[in-house]
Amino acid sequence: MEVDTTGTLFEIVKKDIYEKTIAENLWQYFVETIEIIFKELYDEGKTIVKKIKNTNVFKTIKK
Repeated sequence: MEVDTTGTLFEIVKKDIYEKTIAENLWQYFVETIEIIFKELYDEGKTIVKKIKNTNVFKTIKK
């Protein structure tokens, strides 16, 4: 990396920090989105299992 002045170095460092911040924010958004999706799927799965257990067919098979 060639740096002519301290100002140039500062601009390069500032740009790198900004880019890392964007990447970190995107990663955090991705993780939060995945967590929400899995939570919703888990909650919906529990509801479906409860509905299946309450059907007459399941109660008959269980006996």
